[in-house]
Amino acid sequence: MDEEARAALATIPALAGYEGPLERLGGLTNLVFRAGDACLRIPGKGTQEYINRANEAVAARAAAMAGVSPELLHVDGETGVMVTRFIAGAETMSPEKFRTRPGSPTRAGKAFRRLHTSGAVFPFRFELFAMIDDYLKVLSTKDVALPAGYHDVVIEAETVRSALAAHPLPLVACHCDPLCENFLDAGD
Repeated sequence: MDEEARAALATIPALAGYEGPLERLGGLTNLVFRAGDACLRIPGKGTQEYINRANEAVAARAAAMAGVSPELLHVDGETGVMVTRFIAGAETMSPEKFRTRPGSPTRAGKAFRRLHTSGAVFPFRFELFAMIDDYLKVLSTKDVALPAGYHDVVIEAETVRSALAAHPLPLVACHCDPLCENFLDAGD
């Protein structure tokens, strides 16, 4: 894994000479490393099938400009390689940490509001139900079993899809994957 990280760093002019230690961090979908004061994200294998990295680059820039994500040092919209400033003391969140870390849910909500009201306009849309449909198409080409009851939940969610279609809300910049582990909490 270090070899893959070093190869990625070599393609980034500002970090090409970095020879210091690499620390493997979390990451459910991607490989994430600390490289000194930087955080290197290498897309996971196969993620290009369901993540538009060019759109992600636009969203990452907007989130950084809104002050709700780390400073963006490098992003490649083709490969998905991204480098942000490392935030010392920040914790990757989990459901348990959101339950037990005082103020974390409030800080996450404030970050959402800050992004939603930032005025950023994306030249694309994240449509939740279209994404679910697209993910199911990708999964239908794989040898995977969905969790029991998954399709029942999707069918039940049709009432939500219909309600949103009947009462559309204004579009704003948003986070399309607010999984707990996609949040960092530095306590401020």
